[in-house]
Amino acid sequence: MPQVLVQLIDICHAQEIDLQQVIQVVTKDAPLSAKVLQLVNSAFIGSRKNFTDVAQAIVFLGADVIKNLAISVSVQQVFRRVETNGLLSLDRFWHHSFQTALLAQNIAQTTSFPSTSEAYLAGLLHDIGKLILWMAFPGQYAPLLLKGVRCHDARLAFLEQERFEIDHCEAGGWLCDQWQLPSILSDAVRYHHHPVEEVAQALPLTKIIALADLLSHGDPHDRDIIDTAGRLLHITSSQLEIITLDVEEQVTLIADEFNIRIPSSTKSSMEKDKESEEVHKQVSLGLINRVRDISQLTGPLEELLKVETRDQMMLVIEQSLKILFNESNCLFFTWSNHDNTLLQGQVSPKNHLFGTVDQFTFKVTPEGSSLLERAVSKKNLIHSFNSSDEQPRKLSLLDQQLLHLFNKDVFSAVPMVYNNEVQGLLIIAFQQEDQKRFLSQLTPVHILAQHAAIALYLEQLHLRQAEQLVQERINAASQLAKKVAHEINNPVAILKNYTQILKIKSQSGEAIDAELVIIDEELTRIGSLTEQLQDLATEQTDRHVKPIEINTLLANILHLYTAYPANKHSAEILFTPDEATPMVIANEDSIRQIMMNLINNAMDAMSEKGTIEVTTAKVADKAIITVADNGPGISEQAQQEMYTPGYTTKHNGHSGLGLAIIKKLTEEMGGSIMCQSSHQGTTFSISLPINK
Repeated sequence: MPQVLVQLIDICHAQEIDLQQVIQVVTKDAPLSAKVLQLVNSAFIGSRKNFTDVAQAIVFLGADVIKNLAISVSVQQVFRRVETNGLLSLDRFWHHSFQTALLAQNIAQTTSFPSTSEAYLAGLLHDIGKLILWMAFPGQYAPLLLKGVRCHDARLAFLEQERFEIDHCEAGGWLCDQWQLPSILSDAVRYHHHPVEEVAQALPLTKIIALADLLSHGDPHDRDIIDTAGRLLHITSSQLEIITLDVEEQVTLIADEFNIRIPSSTKSSMEKDKESEEVHKQVSLGLINRVRDISQLTGPLEELLKVETRDQMMLVIEQSLKILFNESNCLFFTWSNHDNTLLQGQVSPKNHLFGTVDQFTFKVTPEGSSLLERAVSKKNLIHSFNSSDEQPRKLSLLDQQLLHLFNKDVFSAVPMVYNNEVQGLLIIAFQQEDQKRFLSQLTPVHILAQHAAIALYLEQLHLRQAEQLVQERINAASQLAKKVAHEINNPVAILKNYTQILKIKSQSGEAIDAELVIIDEELTRIGSLTEQLQDLATEQTDRHVKPIEINTLLANILHLYTAYPANKHSAEILFTPDEATPMVIANEDSIRQIMMNLINNAMDAMSEKGTIEVTTAKVADKAIITVADNGPGISEQAQQEMYTPGYTTKHNGHSGLGLAIIKKLTEEMGGSIMCQSSHQGTTFSISLPINK
């Protein structure tokens, strides 16, 4: 029914789609219900269960799928122009299908059938085969259908079988099978015109649909119908009256709501069809207009998702409004602060208001009384006029200033909502006499606003991503700079101490050649570290490894500490090498960084003078270096996070990078690190591959 499609399109393009409203509309129309079930039970959707409840199917598919379905069916119907023509009255078909569905639902309730929704659906679809035959054989089936209108549907089924070797019952049942509906439902459609004595042996749903179809054609006081009801389902005459009570009133109410003309029994068939045809022409025109509007907006909507600037977006919207209303009196309000409380007017450079709306800024408050603020807070379209009696609303000063800016009579404020958040406000102004035309275009207006909201959201998302990327680069550079600074501190500390040694030795006339060699090595290492600052975005990862005599290297490193004047130390450092420890595959600078970080950490951990013991050993195919202290130990929580960059339990500006660097350097050499700690001290074990 075009009336149903018009309502469904309008509901699906509202600011917020109400699925309950969608369900109420779809379940009133047999072909539309069939379309939903066809889609939900298709291999494309891939549901794990077969749906027979249209309401559940709609919820499962979701609002976007139903919206696309509504548009697709509408476009298909407009271009196919399947309208009533006197040979197939869609009104009559709708009336009979909906009436049978309500009767089947009532019969199911009376007989305690477990699924009233399934009975309703079977009643709604029981004559769907007529539409199939009418569309498959339009020239041949139309005269046959016209004959069948004047007699009972069972007679029509006989004529169909005689002419096509298939009747509408079989066609409907076949279609239900194609849509993978349960066999008991397709059987109810397939056998609803079978003889009563055969139906009496069928499953309950088939009996329900057969009786519902009889009741829709006859009188509940008819003796044959009473006998059939008793024979099929043990229903009494008094129960039949209850079953049929108010059904016709319900059908009439729904028909009025959808503007469907119910065939009158007091008028001739020709008069009925003429009235029905006139109504359908008007409704079909409304459907055609909606499809036209949506089709016209297809290009601009695609452009909206491609625009790169806000000016381009606003220009596309203004051009779209020109298509719809032949004018582009509009402006946008977009958020101008981070907490989304201040809206500022904007238009495209081609808008006649360009240059005059920059100062039109207002703050949105919860208690705001202007229509603009109410549209934002309620997330709903608001007019400055009352659409029922067309009397202007009482406007706030802000609203009046907006109209003065446009020099128009009325305006509509359309919130642009995406992700349930208002991205901005679209204002459309027009003259009083254009209200009716504007109200007829609300569906495309909503579509425009939704796409504009997406465009604004994407623009803000790209800006946030760009800012985040810049911040991440700054953080990465800062982290690398901190690491380099941290590593430079080690040789700088050594140099400071060796200057003291040089001073002492020079005063006593001792040779300082060995110390100068060490100072030169440390200065070279500082130079290597500072090279990393040349490109803060790229960390040096290519570290050359080679066979190293680990005991000799460790002795040289520890000499940097043991050669210090005694009063400068808070710990005694002991080195116990295992002479059986073979050469390892490693990088000398990496070993230096690892050992200095571990020893410095151990010294910092001990408030009083303690002992640090360094040992080497061979375990399986690995060389193990241990650094053990007798300090207070590391807490369990700290052990879980100590390798995380930036984590530290120290103060005085420590970067928290030392252990993270140790772990990274060890793993780069193909090794691993392990820590054991208690209140008696901490031991770090560095495992390195040996030179085979």
